Amino acid sequence: MQLVGRIAIWLGLVTAILVGVGVPIPETAIILAVLGVVVGILALGKDDTTGFLVFAFGLGAVSGGIDAIPYLGVHVSSILGNVSTLVNAAAVVVVIRHLVSMTGGCGGGDGEDSA
Repeated sequence: MQLVGRIAIWLGLVTAILVGVGVPIPETAIILAVLGVVVGILALGKDDTTGFLVFAFGLGAVSGGIDAIPYLGVHVSSILGNVSTLVNAAAVVVVIRHLVSMTGGCGGGDGEDSA
């Protein structure tokens, strides 16, 4: 399953780059979001949670700040914005997975302890 997750990462990165340099791909945001969910489910383990969330926040913070560079800045900023869409979708999955593990998972119980 990690192979599918890695393929989703590469497809997302290629899509982000193509759209960032001006290749029109319809429904790019949906494509990147779906690939991000696949990445979050299949490619990220429990050991990756903290580092990945820090990366997601950092990428979101800097993705629009490169516009000032002449000629390349707009394209680089667009690429980083698209990668941020991919990463943020994966981060949502990581956060949900963490919340589920904090609440005891989906064990099917009613949440009350039996005496």
